[in-house]
Amino acid sequence: MILDYANGKTDPLAFRQDFWAHGLSTTLGASSSYFLEPGHSSPSRPLDIAAVGAFEVSKPHRIALWHGGFEKAAHRLDGILPWLSGEPDEVLIPAAAVQSS
Repeated sequence: MILDYANGKTDPLAFRQDFWAHGLSTTLGASSSYFLEPGHSSPSRPLDIAAVGAFEVSKPHRIALWHGGFEKAAHRLDGILPWLSGEPDEVLIPAAAVQSS
């Protein structure tokens, strides 16, 4: 679980070519192209993901990236804690998104 903060200029990890994204991929041994919001087949804007309380997840590497900042992560403990305990990535989908599907 990586807690980060996205601004309006932050691209999805799959499209980032900056030092931070490269370092993250290298350190964790996970290609940035694997990061997607659960339930989506293409990369979403991190600012949009953060606005709904969702995550970018690398399913094959079991890595979740939160873009809403450290403080706001407390509002998603309903997903974070079960995920850290080994639950599937789907627990990171915001409850509002699950109810509207």
